[in-house]
Amino acid sequence: MFKKVLASALALAASGAMAEEYKDYTATKEIWSVTFVNVNPNRMDDYLMGLKQTWVPVCEEGKKAGIMLDCSIMVSNTAYSRDFNVMLIQKAPSAAVSDPDEAMYRKIDAALKARLAQDKRNAIVTNYESMRTMFGSQDFRKIIYK
Repeated sequence: MFKKVLASALALAASGAMAEEYKDYTATKEIWSVTFVNVNPNRMDDYLMGLKQTWVPVCEEGKKAGIMLDCSIMVSNTAYSRDFNVMLIQKAPSAAVSDPDEAMYRKIDAALKARLAQDKRNAIVTNYESMRTMFGSQDFRKIIYK
């Protein structure tokens, strides 16, 4: 079935039917930043509990500040994941939130320091190196067809 659908899609593409951005589809203003991580065997629980104390608070403070709309952690159900087995996903209202903003940085940094002492955060983050390998990051926009 999949091969028939793929063949139909390829035939349509080859027929000269070309899509035009803003006429046939648009990209959303929102942007999803996805970090791909490969967590070592038997370290997933440790890594997730560390994220609960470090990454999740950053997301919560980002939401309060309006620079994050949503944050998710996705874990693979596949027994063996070749490249990565965790995705850290942050949805922002636009790419503009990545522009430097010292006041926003200081506000979020102060809130994070109030939640967890710097030495404890450093200890948690230092252990990440023994638990995982960063595979990479990419930014995505959702496509809406008209």
